[in-house]
This record gives sequence, C-alpha cells and structure tokens, in this order.
Amino acid sequence: MFDKITRTNPLQVLTLDEAKEQLSIIDFNDDDDYILSLIETAGEMVEKYTKLLYSKCEIQVEIPASESILLLRYPPFDSVKNVIVKRDNVDVELDFKFTTFSGVLSFTGVLPGDESVIATYTAGFTVMPIIVKHACKIIVSDLYNNRESAVTSNMSSTTFN
Repeated sequence: MFDKITRTNPLQVLTLDEAKEQLSIIDFNDDDDYILSLIETAGEMVEKYTKLLYSKCEIQVEIPASESILLLRYPPFDSVKNVIVKRDNVDVELDFKFTTFSGVLSFTGVLPGDESVIATYTAGFTVMPIIVKHACKIIVSDLYNNRESAVTSNMSSTTFN
C-alpha cells in the first residue's frame, strides 16, 4: 500500500543564521544558497534516520479493508481527519476511534468486497527538539567543510578494470 505525506508547514530545522553561526561565518553571504540547501538536506537526513517528521504533515495511508486496526506511523500524532472507503466511485466515511498517545486507529463499517481503506491524519512536531537542531548543525558543518574531500575520496577509491 502507500503513505502519501504532504507538509502543512515547511521543514525548517535551522535558520540560516543558526547554521552560519555554527560554521563561524559572519560577514560572508556568497554561500547562503548552498548553506540553505545543506540545511534542507540535514533535515531530510534526520527525518529519514529517526522515521519522525519535524514539521506538521498530513499523511494518507492506504491499507487493506480486511484490517480493522491500524498502528499509525510518524509520531507525535495530532488528529485523524477521516477514514474512507471507496464504494461505486464514492467516498464513504467510516466510524473510527483514535488514541493520540499510542497512534492506534480502529474503524468499523467495512463491507465484504471493499478493497482498501484510506486514513488521513496529521502528525509531526510543532517545536523542533533541541537534540535535532544540534544534530543538524553537525551535519551542515560536516557537509560544508568536507564538500571537496567527499567527492575526491570516492573517486580515488574507484578502480577501473
């Protein structure tokens, strides 16, 4: 099945000023666009590693209709917008119960012949955890300071036969 994630708030793990302070760059603006791309990369890397979302997102998940309980991913959870099933090309809303703390979603109303259920919910952090900010500062600093050596080391270790 699938997960479709739509950001309702942009992923902003660091500001440009925070990254430049980490890099000890004060009066130099030529690399600002590059640093902004590194901030975005760092945020995506941390999200991928932790399997958490560091901005509010709307998530759609499709599951087989044979299931009646779903353990949602990407805590912290906010709310469930709806749980629907398609019948004759019409969206039919199902009754559901949702536990915010555990992310358990249960629903009723599925009929034989229904193929899949789509649940839409919101999740993600509203305040960036300080440990994430520090991790992103380290990642940005490492990527910025080692941008040349990362490419050269990969090239020098490649052998052509």
